[in-house]
Amino acid sequence: MDVQRGSDGDAPDLRLAVSYRDDHCVAQVGGVVDAATTSRLVAGLAHPIATGVRLLVVDLSEVSVFGSAGVSALMSVRAMARVDGCRLRLACCPPTVARVVALAALRPFRSVAEALAARPVPPPRA
Repeated sequence: MDVQRGSDGDAPDLRLAVSYRDDHCVAQVGGVVDAATTSRLVAGLAHPIATGVRLLVVDLSEVSVFGSAGVSALMSVRAMARVDGCRLRLACCPPTVARVVALAALRPFRSVAEALAARPVPPPRA
């Protein structure tokens, strides 16, 4: 995973790695997702959407802290995805993350494979 360090240079606070495959990509997120890190998360997830992928699966299995700012960030990314004809799917939420995203009516899949299999995805943009 690509490691992004906090402004003080201490231990990594947010990890994000994106793998592109055909018409979709999988973003693995780890570490802390809170008010201090969400701008980097949004920017990191916006890039694959801008490249024209039809499906963006966000694997949250390695997230250790997930605050309400994380929900807002994911809702912003979902709105961007919809505008660009991309579907956003969350996967592999640890129990603490699953409880927070459920409050925002975001339905996570149990695995990346399940999220990828739950087709259809939007048709390519014209």
